[in-house]
Amino acid sequence: IFNKQLQQNNVKETLVQALTTIIKEKKIQLLSEEDYFIRKMSGLEYQKNLYDHYRIYNDLLLPNLNVLSKNIKDSLVLFAIDHSDTLMLNILKEHCCIPCTPNGRTLRKPSKLIHPHCKLAQLYSDIDGLFPYGGQDSYLRDDRLNVLKLLGMKCDDNFVTWQELIERCQSIQRIRDYELAYERSIALLTILNDMLTMYNNGVPSNGSMSLCDASLYDKESRQRASLQLRDISFLPVKIRPIELNYLNIQWMGDKYHNRLLKPKDLLSQQYELLVGSSWPIVQHYDLSKIQKTEHILITKQIEQFLGLNDTTKIDLRDVLKQLDEISKLSVTGNNTGANYNHQTSSKYILDMCYNLYDYIQYYCFPHLQTQQQSLSHTHHYLTEIDYRSSSMSPLQLEQAIRDIRDYFQQRRLIYFPVDLNETSSSSYLFLSLNQLLWQSPTRNSTFISNLKPYYYQVPITLHKQYKHFYLDLLQIKIQLEYKDLLIIIDLIKKKYQTKPLDKDDFTLLQTVYQLILDIFPNYSPTLTTPFYLPNVDSVLHQGNTLYFYPFEQPLVSSQQDERYVHPSIDRLICMKAGVTVRKLPSSTQQYSTL
Repeated sequence: IFNKQLQQNNVKETLVQALTTIIKEKKIQLLSEEDYFIRKMSGLEYQKNLYDHYRIYNDLLLPNLNVLSKNIKDSLVLFAIDHSDTLMLNILKEHCCIPCTPNGRTLRKPSKLIHPHCKLAQLYSDIDGLFPYGGQDSYLRDDRLNVLKLLGMKCDDNFVTWQELIERCQSIQRIRDYELAYERSIALLTILNDMLTMYNNGVPSNGSMSLCDASLYDKESRQRASLQLRDISFLPVKIRPIELNYLNIQWMGDKYHNRLLKPKDLLSQQYELLVGSSWPIVQHYDLSKIQKTEHILITKQIEQFLGLNDTTKIDLRDVLKQLDEISKLSVTGNNTGANYNHQTSSKYILDMCYNLYDYIQYYCFPHLQTQQQSLSHTHHYLTEIDYRSSSMSPLQLEQAIRDIRDYFQQRRLIYFPVDLNETSSSSYLFLSLNQLLWQSPTRNSTFISNLKPYYYQVPITLHKQYKHFYLDLLQIKIQLEYKDLLIIIDLIKKKYQTKPLDKDDFTLLQTVYQLILDIFPNYSPTLTTPFYLPNVDSVLHQGNTLYFYPFEQPLVSSQQDERYVHPSIDRLICMKAGVTVRKLPSSTQQYSTL
């Protein structure tokens, strides 16, 4: 054996001890430099048993490390790492010589190791036996880690192969602790995104790639990984949005709290407004970070790779189910206090509803999908959805439209944001189709707003975008008819019976009477349709049973005879209703000015 560094270090005795253990039947002699070269030049017979330290490591030490004690083994390997040249590096690269377990029995080639401080390390645990084991005084010293990187240890500059990525995903399923599984899922998604970016950028022009990098560009391996990963449970589920807190609306993600799901069972976050009640949504951000938007887990390329944006998963039934679920919502709890923000929640519900209306409109009228519209409430992704109606025959589509119309007619599904200044029994108002009006009966839009809660006009700002939805699909009323106003009067009568009207409904009646005079001046009630007017006590009676005086300030009994029409009612309306004129009051009555 000849080696200057062996001669100069105290590892000489350790080496002799190790060789004695490995080759017990032979004698070992350490040679000086001069003796070594003399014997090397003396012929093949001498060279057969002549070992320099390269041959010692390659032929004797490294193949037999596990017959040595841990201390001797570590001393010799660390010595080789610290004093390695190109030849020694090549030797170390080919042998399982780096311990990966506390007892040092499990040895791996450097190329099979993972740098303990890199992103890839988060995909593994100590039990996997892929990290060099030791402390700062042994294998984890920075300069030694750098040598291991030269020997092929994976680090941030390397990528796992597609098959290794699949194996790492499968390992997540076996982790029982959700927090640990979640951390590994985040790490895997980060690496997957880097791999997809590198793949999409194409093969490097300089052609310098490692074997691992080369496998990254294998199209078949990539496609196989894409399909296999979709059937592995490793993705976190989005929790209920803060806007839906304190609302008793179903959120499918609530059923999968602290669980990881398969990509095939999840949808992208961009579809949560459509199907969040019937489909679990993948979590897009790392919730452990304060600035979540800076830590996106699910990028567009990951969505596509894992099929999270596969819109064939979405069915019309899912959309209608979500709409029906929303229409039944209410605020939960009596003391939501400052934690509940009605304005924010109402805006979220509005966005949900009009995403659903948009989907339904595109479903029923496929030609709209090709038109580049400016969507006021939704995003352009709705025009990119694969609607099943696009493959329907005209007859099938007509039947689908009829079924959807019937569905709406049987429910209150049109969301109308409640003005916070208005009095409402519910914070979230959903209307039936017969409460909707496309156009205001007059140019004065305040008239229609005063017909609530019987009629609500579709906001003019929505007319262009939702014309097909409201008029062609739902076939809502375009304009008020005379009978509609009489129906309002009749409904108010049924509401109060013999009780006096409150101020709001009295004002509503006045609006109805004014609309009759303005729009239908030539219409008169029929004998079969009663026309109600309030008397002086604000109680509704049929107009032909009431009286009024034909002068400006009529006098009535101080007892306020209930047979007289209320003095605020227009005389033209009184005449239409058949109010009888009583010219002279009874002489027995005491009079007072109305």
